[in-house]
Amino acid sequence: MTAQTITVVGARGGSGTSTIAAAAALFAARIVATELVARDVDSAAALLGLGAPGDPDAPMDVAEHLTLASAPTGTASVAVVDGGRLDELDDRPTGLLLVVLRGPCYLGLRSIVSGELHPDGIVVLSETGRSLTLRDVQDVCGVPVVAQVHASAHVARTIDAGLLVTRSHALRELPGLHQYVDTLVSATNPVAMSRSRHPQPDLSLLQRRPRVRKSSPHTSTRRPEQPAPRSAQICRLR
Repeated sequence: MTAQTITVVGARGGSGTSTIAAAAALFAARIVATELVARDVDSAAALLGLGAPGDPDAPMDVAEHLTLASAPTGTASVAVVDGGRLDELDDRPTGLLLVVLRGPCYLGLRSIVSGELHPDGIVVLSETGRSLTLRDVQDVCGVPVVAQVHASAHVARTIDAGLLVTRSHALRELPGLHQYVDTLVSATNPVAMSRSRHPQPDLSLLQRRPRVRKSSPHTSTRRPEQPAPRSAQICRLR
């Protein structure tokens, strides 16, 4: 029986919704049995580095505790649904509704504000050089930014190589989403969290730390102040 359903939709097309949904499902599967639900199973399988399913109507094994299906089966503890675009939803789906906002761009922000369905949270796919901030997104939409993912060619190369399933947990662009899914799933499945066969990584290790150099009589021991990691921006909004 499905205890939790997470529907992921994009504020606009090309927001990276399928990638965020797949990554969220992979993270949830490290804790409990999870199914990724996608209308286009062939594309979802390709994104995960899998071959075309023999029977598109039958659930497909992706990894341990994770299956891919074209419709919810109700057999997994968590279902992550790739719901397409926000404006394609006729009714509010069951469970949690997350919107992926790329940029953040003004048009995507406008789609969220003008839409009839009020999301529970926003995942921001951050691009460099954008003028809108995470605080702007929260203030305008009145919806919390639950995770920030940095747009990077590294993620695209990982998908192109068919390695998203094995390397998603180690990608430096995804710790914010990873931590959010861990907290969300373990809050409703505390026993499963303690019994997980996949111990959760220390996310602090994914952040770069400055090297500590030995001081010498010819060098100053004073180090310039290091800027906070960009992924820490989301923590200041809570």
